[in-house]
Amino acid sequence: MESSLNVSIAENAYAYAYCIYRLQGVYELRIYDGASRGTRLTMGVELQRRFETMKNCFGQLETDIEWIEYQYIFGTSLKHNNRKYAHISRSARNGFYTVADLPAVKPLKDLTGTLHLLCTGNRMHSLDFRIHITHRNHHPPTFTKSEYRFYVPMTLSVGAKVGNMEVHDNDPVIYNSERSLSFTQEQPLLAVHSDGSLILKEELSTRAPFKPIRMEVFAIDYGSPQLFSLANLTIVPVTVSRKNGLVAEVQGLRVNVATEDYQIFEWEAPYYGQPLKYRLTIARGEAMQYEEELDGRTNVALTKVSRLLTALLLLDKTDLGLTCDGECGSGGIPLCYYGAFNRVEQFADFRGAHCQCFHGFVGVGCEKTGPYNMENDKQKVERKCIWNKQLGRAVWGRQKETEKCKPQVR
Repeated sequence: MESSLNVSIAENAYAYAYCIYRLQGVYELRIYDGASRGTRLTMGVELQRRFETMKNCFGQLETDIEWIEYQYIFGTSLKHNNRKYAHISRSARNGFYTVADLPAVKPLKDLTGTLHLLCTGNRMHSLDFRIHITHRNHHPPTFTKSEYRFYVPMTLSVGAKVGNMEVHDNDPVIYNSERSLSFTQEQPLLAVHSDGSLILKEELSTRAPFKPIRMEVFAIDYGSPQLFSLANLTIVPVTVSRKNGLVAEVQGLRVNVATEDYQIFEWEAPYYGQPLKYRLTIARGEAMQYEEELDGRTNVALTKVSRLLTALLLLDKTDLGLTCDGECGSGGIPLCYYGAFNRVEQFADFRGAHCQCFHGFVGVGCEKTGPYNMENDKQKVERKCIWNKQLGRAVWGRQKETEKCKPQVR
């Protein structure tokens, strides 16, 4: 750091003292080959960040390059689809611009210079820079969606991640695909990072629940010329009820189909968040009848609680005659339910396609022989084949407790 004192001895003159800072390193500017007069040079990432820490600065350019100048511009805006958007970055008000058409032939010598910035507080910053002549930038960063909506619990703590806006840039040139994300207007609620992550900056407890908060985000790259794209963002604060430390509640829990032998339940995911696991519980009063932990990526579950049928009959949620095509072993028939578009089809999950097994057969596809259908020395199995009017087919009769494997009589 250097100190400088300039004193004028003229009558009624003032004395000015400046603290002069020479920032370390050489910063990068980019301009594409053949750029026309009035084209703004693109600052590199580091120079852009440096400018964002400064405000209310006037600049003086020291360089041998005749075709650039430094301008302080008020109210710089971006234009997209005939609409203008204020560039929030402080450095957008300042810029390097061409004052003549850029020669088509790249110069042999280095294009370097120094920018002296006189800022508030009587501080002067000196920034050394180098200009690179590049290929023209043709690919703007692109959002994967034009509209993003996130449901955010009003109890979410400051600093927590709200969601992510995915952005891609297909330009093979590295500096053309580098990007930053910003809001088109000053936004106290959220911060957006270059990777698209949205971070909560202030509490939502003072916001009206379920009232959408709309904003707009633009992604801009560091090529020459700088290109950008826009996306709409909506934040909806939601109230949350807690139980056993859990905050997410499924939506629309319902019975898909229920028979004497099996039941299938389905639901929609919570409005907000990504559940890791679900816990399905079936109870009658205080008595627990069934409980299972399910993967958070599923929205349908198969249970086989025979005592549940009476309660579901009262709700008219049963279908004892449901049939469908499918694949099963010789020991059963397809287990059916209402799938996509209300189409009756065979139920399948991570274990495979499910079947209803005849008595004596087990397994998801009824391909295995049960303990009462195995041939053992000097034993036999007695089973009855009966006609089920409700199902409209023959089934194995249920084994009674008094029926046991009896010694084989030779």
